[in-house]
Amino acid sequence: MAMEIKACLVVALRSFFFLSPTACQSCPEYQKQALLQFKSSILAITTPSIFNSSDVSQLLQSWNSSSDCYGWVEVECNDSPNSTSRVVITGLYLDALFTHLSPQPRVESSMLAPIFHIRSLEELSISDNNIQGEIPGVGFANLSNLVLLYMEGNNLSGPIPPHLFHLPLLRDIYLRDNSLSGQLPADIGNLTSLQGLSSQLQGQLSGGFPPFNFTNLSKLQHLELQDNDLTGELPNFFSQISTLQVLNLWNNHFQGLIPKSICNLSNLRILDVSNNYLTREIPKEFGNLVGMINERPPNSPSPNLYTIGIYFSSILSSQENQLSPKLRDLILNWKKSKQGISTDKLNMYTFLDLSNNQLFGQIPASLGALKALKLLNISCNKLSGKILISFGDLENIETIDLSHNNLSGSIPLTLTKLQQLTILDVRNNELIGQIPDGGQMVGLLLATGFMVLIGYFTLPPPSNYRHPSHRPIGGRGRN
Repeated sequence: MAMEIKACLVVALRSFFFLSPTACQSCPEYQKQALLQFKSSILAITTPSIFNSSDVSQLLQSWNSSSDCYGWVEVECNDSPNSTSRVVITGLYLDALFTHLSPQPRVESSMLAPIFHIRSLEELSISDNNIQGEIPGVGFANLSNLVLLYMEGNNLSGPIPPHLFHLPLLRDIYLRDNSLSGQLPADIGNLTSLQGLSSQLQGQLSGGFPPFNFTNLSKLQHLELQDNDLTGELPNFFSQISTLQVLNLWNNHFQGLIPKSICNLSNLRILDVSNNYLTREIPKEFGNLVGMINERPPNSPSPNLYTIGIYFSSILSSQENQLSPKLRDLILNWKKSKQGISTDKLNMYTFLDLSNNQLFGQIPASLGALKALKLLNISCNKLSGKILISFGDLENIETIDLSHNNLSGSIPLTLTKLQQLTILDVRNNELIGQIPDGGQMVGLLLATGFMVLIGYFTLPPPSNYRHPSHRPIGGRGRN
């Protein structure tokens, strides 16, 4: 009896330490065959010598008929909700299969057909693979469990198929750096679970906004439609998206005034409508943007991002696009260049960019209430009047760009209070007088070079030096 108990114990311990739960499970045969068929398609467009010397060879080497797909590289499997003894494929991460091949093989979008049989897929990442042709909308319609879709960095063309916007669980779409074109699909309004749609287009979305209801997107936090060919006036329905934190519309052809209703978005932290044809005055109601007034704690966690992003020009490098599937960086005009802001650190940044439009009138004093602002750019407009004394209350500001306007007077002494200010651009205005002495304005400029002041003024004399009075230099600054 004791021997039998001991034998049973040995068997139990061996099973516990050497057999994983997944080893007793296997993914469905049809899913395994679908991936083997996809691998065969890859082999068909690459010569054996090129294939064997490439990364794709190492990546797909584990994909063979003698093993189960739960152990294949870049394949994720999870327990099937319909069976306790079976796993199903839930993720495929096949980015940059041909990165080191020159030239890269032409991958037709029709080669994705076998993948569309894996209806349990929740995450699909096939970025940077030189996939060409139209997005196979009918095929994607089969993936009703799809949550994340990454297809950026390819050469996809044609319109965005409406089928994508009828997937009930779809949360994030990344299609940037392709050759897509056509109008903004009205079906976007169907994605009530949408967390992210980011498609950077080498072609251009054109026309005005289609008649869809943004109020259905009750979780939307990011709306990115920059670098397209969108026209017409900025619609009032933006104000209906109460959760909106980021609104990027730069480099389009919007015209008319900035609707005051945008100022009702209490969560808005980043607004960029630069490089359009907007006119009239800056709404004084901007001072009511609560998200730009209240600073968030630096260590506060970033919420899940709910974004729509459809934009035109290629900004991220191929190396950046080869990151493992996750929410990509937010692209912003930051400190005189386009930069990616990590979504993990997005809570730390607040921006207002109205530059390169045709705005006129005086700068509303209410902008001085936006104490959480990191960047304020209202350059290249037709603004007049003086630089606001209340700008001295922008305690978190790092960049102020007021260049290429018709501003007059001098730089207010209150700006010396701005301890985080690193760039102040006042070129091409009608400013006169001296640079205020104190704080960042001169101390860092002369001592460490951290401060960059762009303009044409007379520097204040040293405190221990006296010289005859002279007429200060004024007029337009130098570029």
